[in-house]
Amino acid sequence: MAIFHDVGVSPVSFAKFQETVDAPFDVYLKRLFGDDPETLARFSDEKKNHELFNRHFRVHGFPALLPGVEAALKQLRAKGFKMAVFSSHYQRFIEEENKLFFNGVNYFSRIFGSAGNKMESVSRFLEETKFEPEHTLFVGDTTSDILVGKRAGMKTAAVLSGYHSEEKLAPVKPDFILGSVSELPGLF
Repeated sequence: MAIFHDVGVSPVSFAKFQETVDAPFDVYLKRLFGDDPETLARFSDEKKNHELFNRHFRVHGFPALLPGVEAALKQLRAKGFKMAVFSSHYQRFIEEENKLFFNGVNYFSRIFGSAGNKMESVSRFLEETKFEPEHTLFVGDTTSDILVGKRAGMKTAAVLSGYHSEEKLAPVKPDFILGSVSELPGLF
């Protein structure tokens, strides 16, 4: 909302944000503002959008680690599962968060950030991680995450502790719907 303020666009409620947020960013903007050329033009400079995000991300600080996540990661690692992060979030921010959240312990074999359009980069992610889609669970919190996982031939788990609500996630038919990441070890 701070970015919206900076470009002169009225903020939206959290409910409206959850209802419309999607990736890539241009898809989200079209869902939120329709075809309003004046508003869309305010976000037409991708470099400026990145600069605004970087500035506001640091001003507002790091996100908080959700309860139970580290315990779930420890359990999964102890069971021998290979885990990776695949995100459109900036690579350097994810790496910083990983160090901050887990006191330097790395639970992930690969942190793949700055994915941009996940539909376009999932094959590169699979190639780099050597994960076999049919033996991989793709965990996400948006409809586009679930669709990316399905398109790549993976099982999918939607978590309700993120961007999209169960009402929005259920229609894309994830294989599992979880209240939070802390429920992951129970699937295995």
